[in-house]
Amino acid sequence: MADRKGERQSPSLWVDFLRWVALIPGVILGATIVHALSRLVMWLGSSRFSDDTWFDLIWREVMTNGIYGAAIVTCAFWIAPRGKAVVATIFAGIVLFLSGYLVFYAIAKENWISLAGITCMNLGSICSAVAAWNGDLA
Repeated sequence: MADRKGERQSPSLWVDFLRWVALIPGVILGATIVHALSRLVMWLGSSRFSDDTWFDLIWREVMTNGIYGAAIVTCAFWIAPRGKAVVATIFAGIVLFLSGYLVFYAIAKENWISLAGITCMNLGSICSAVAAWNGDLA
């Protein structure tokens, strides 16, 4: 594609544009895959042949949701072409904002295990955003 001077644009502009377009679907898909894999690993490590204890149920909820929150921010960091730490912080804010509704719903239904999972999802997203600013995700 030619610009006004008759020069061809570099393909990196198109790649950057496509990465920005693919950011939200990529984050949703990547984080969902990571969440499913973490649930599978937790299921394989649980006592599948007898009743799970309360500790197993809470541990599974806390760990998988913490991994999910971290995966959302980390996938956003990896997909974004520029401003990776800023994008990671924005996605951590989105996680915190959207989980606010879930917190009130869990409290209203008195579902305390879900409340612990939501809290750990928020902590996972915050820890990933801090790691992005410290340069630990690169």
